[in-house]
Amino acid sequence: MTSKLKDLWNFISHLGISDNSESEYDKTKRQIFFNRCLFIGMFSLPAAIPSLIPFIGNYAFLNLISFSGVILALIIHSNGNFAIAKRVAIYSIFIAGGFITALSGGDFLYHIGVITGLVFSWVVFNNKNERPELLLFILFTIYVYVIGEYNLFNAPDFSQDPDIQIIRTSNLIGYTVILLIFVNFMRSLNKNYEKQLKQTIKEKEALVQTVLDNSKELKHERTVLEKVVLERTEELQEQKNFLEEQNKEKEILLKEIHHRVKNNLQIIVSLLNLQASNFKDKQVLKAIEETQNRIISMSLVHQRMYQTSNFINIEIHDYINLLMDNNKALYALKDNNEFVFNNNTYSDLRVDVEKAIPLGLIINEMITNSIKYATSDSTGSTTIDISIEELENEYYSITYRDNGPGLSDEFTLDSSNTLGIQLISALIEQLDGELSYHNDNGAVFQFTFKN
Repeated sequence: MTSKLKDLWNFISHLGISDNSESEYDKTKRQIFFNRCLFIGMFSLPAAIPSLIPFIGNYAFLNLISFSGVILALIIHSNGNFAIAKRVAIYSIFIAGGFITALSGGDFLYHIGVITGLVFSWVVFNNKNERPELLLFILFTIYVYVIGEYNLFNAPDFSQDPDIQIIRTSNLIGYTVILLIFVNFMRSLNKNYEKQLKQTIKEKEALVQTVLDNSKELKHERTVLEKVVLERTEELQEQKNFLEEQNKEKEILLKEIHHRVKNNLQIIVSLLNLQASNFKDKQVLKAIEETQNRIISMSLVHQRMYQTSNFINIEIHDYINLLMDNNKALYALKDNNEFVFNNNTYSDLRVDVEKAIPLGLIINEMITNSIKYATSDSTGSTTIDISIEELENEYYSITYRDNGPGLSDEFTLDSSNTLGIQLISALIEQLDGELSYHNDNGAVFQFTFKN
């Protein structure tokens, strides 16, 4: 039974207050207070009617105005409109109370009851946003108090009636009880608020402690992690230093290898030169000379490799310049011929070291052929242009041209019996390249290969 009454009281207290309401806590307190006071008023206002009928007759039913206002206010508030509900309740109570006081004077002390209405209004109205209305309620309370004390409307004198003292006493007790209910309710709300506040503080302290514990744990984990990272960094640095040392050793070793290969090729050139001193046949000497030139073109690759730290590829532009300079030194001084070399290759193009030697031999053979067959008889000069273009998918296209008489109409790679042309064909095949040729103010060779 007690549990059901508590549930009923809780239901009445929360009329018009949504469970998921985002209202501030102060507003919720006022709404609960409003519901409970109106519920008490539903019983106290009708109960006062019988005591008034003998004295002011039908005007006693003015209490029904207050009672109706209370019921209407509860209905409006249950639909969620607190602002209208509180005004319906307050104004109906003040209006009915004013009329009853005007009709009965101060004998029944009803003008004292208006103070209860004033206290009620100051609880449910917001002091910041609704201050003008609160001041109006104060003025109305003073006005009704003056009506009762000074009997401004000349109400009948009930002071000699034998029941007047009983009614005055009951009214005083009733007003006192209602005010005590107000005070008790506010104290109860304060206790609940303090309880919630303490619970919130306790939860926050527990949360702070949890955060502190987690912070300590994180700090410890961070220290451990920093130590692991430091150790790992030291290990990586040691590995890096070791790899750098190994790379330096390998670099020195590779440079030494390329340097020795280049020196060995130079020794072969020198041996061929010594061997050539034993022959007087010009054809034999020329063949030995061309062989020396081919060996030098190969040694130039190794020379470039030990002069740089890049052992994967070499710059084509510099390599072609070395080939040109070598042929110019070899043939220009010997036969007093004039050579003009134009290297139109981009300086940032590079070729794989495995492709560099056959590529160098191809270009070297073309230069040799131009010097042998393209030199002008009248001027004794030879102009050679070499350009390399980078195509898609890492393909290179090389164009070689001279200013000689050009190729004969019967010339083909297969029918040519010269060692140079046969060597060019073999090297093009080694590079998986394609070769084409035509005449355009001299011989023009074009071949492509994949780097």
